[in-house]
Amino acid sequence: MFIEFRSQIALTLTPSHQSGQLEVRLNGNTLFDRQAEGDTFPDLDNVNGWKQTIRNTLDLS
Repeated sequence: MFIEFRSQIALTLTPSHQSGQLEVRLNGNTLFDRQAEGDTFPDLDNVNGWKQTIRNTLDLS
């Protein structure tokens, strides 16, 4: 899914101590917070948005 960025970013999944918590962050900015989204899981639109945000961030570097 994020293979196009493999040499430019490090992606780490970290388990949470809080049940049901899922957050996706880039450079300290929250891209997705499951609890803030009403306990929904990310969908393809979310993932595509994250990829565009990563592309934009890399273009600024």
